[in-house]
This record gives sequence, C-alpha cells and structure tokens, in this order.
Amino acid sequence: MKTVTRIGVLSLAKVQAGITCLMYLVAGIAVNAIGAMNPALVSDFGLQPGLAGIAGFALTGILIGFVLGALVGWIYNLVAPKIGGIQVEIK
Repeated sequence: MKTVTRIGVLSLAKVQAGITCLMYLVAGIAVNAIGAMNPALVSDFGLQPGLAGIAGFALTGILIGFVLGALVGWIYNLVAPKIGGIQVEIK
C-alpha cells in the first residue's frame, strides 16, 4: 500500500468540477422532465425551464464542484501530514 501525502489542489478541483457538473446535468434533466409534466411546480422554485435551465444546472455544478474540490484538496494537504494520508494500492 502506498500513502497519498499530498494532492494537487487544481487537479482535484478540475476532477471534482467535472463530476459535479455531470451530477447537476442529470438533475437539470430530471427537473425539466418534471417541469414538462407540471410547469407550475418548476416555476414556483424559480427554476428556468428548457435548455437554459439545464445549462444553468451544469454551470452551477462546475462552479460548486471546482470551489469545493479546491477547498477539500487544500484541507487534505494541511491535515494529511498530521494524521496520515489515504492509503491506496497501485499496480
């Protein structure tokens, strides 16, 4: 087993932005599907219908994912030397 002692903050932020974008994209599609059946439900929450809503969800996911990924990477780099890093098996 190898121990990850440091994480590239920008690298983690980019990966997290991509993962979160995909999750928010799926959520945006689901909200649009629900909105197609009941438009009042979606508009009551102030959400945009159609492609604008899906794009808004995806862009929000990118922003949130990037910021939180950078924050988690930075915190990991502060904490790992004190309590030990994540152990991974590499082949």
